[in-house]
Amino acid sequence: MTIKTLFRVASTLVRNLILKICYGSRYKCAFLNSCSISTQISIQKKGKLIIGKHLSSLARLEIGVRNGGKCVIGDYVNFNKDCTIICHENIAIGDYCIFGPGCKVFDHDHDYKRINIDRKNHLVKGGIEIGKGVWFGANCIILRNTKIGDNCVFGAGAVIKGEYPANTLVIQERKEIRKPIQILEK
Repeated sequence: MTIKTLFRVASTLVRNLILKICYGSRYKCAFLNSCSISTQISIQKKGKLIIGKHLSSLARLEIGVRNGGKCVIGDYVNFNKDCTIICHENIAIGDYCIFGPGCKVFDHDHDYKRINIDRKNHLVKGGIEIGKGVWFGANCIILRNTKIGDNCVFGAGAVIKGEYPANTLVIQERKEIRKPIQILEK
């Protein structure tokens, strides 16, 4: 093992101990994980986070469980740089999943029609269920009300919502539209 790996494991153990002290039974994590020092975990208002064994993250993984939400991350899950999970209701990630750099997972949307005068955001929530062995390319966004079967692969930049059967490859085509704009002078 390299010194860098030993430092990551030691810092993860210390972080897990601190999180266990702060959140008690609302935070469960397997003993051995390898998370970057920049990993941020927050659990609010009866939220619950369960992390399986051998979670790996490179840099700047953020996991936020809010307002009674429950997030379960399986064994041998790997997050590349700059990934985010924000859970308000229910997110379940199966074993052996791989998240490319910049992937985001949100089980809620902001109901922009109901933002009231004091700027409180109202949320529309829906669960996310990700099967085993799913691979997400760079900058994928997984949205509420999504169920993904085992062994799916999503190409870079995919916006994922809905049901995807097991063993499916998803590549989203993009169409670039260019139009001239007219600048109004004062």
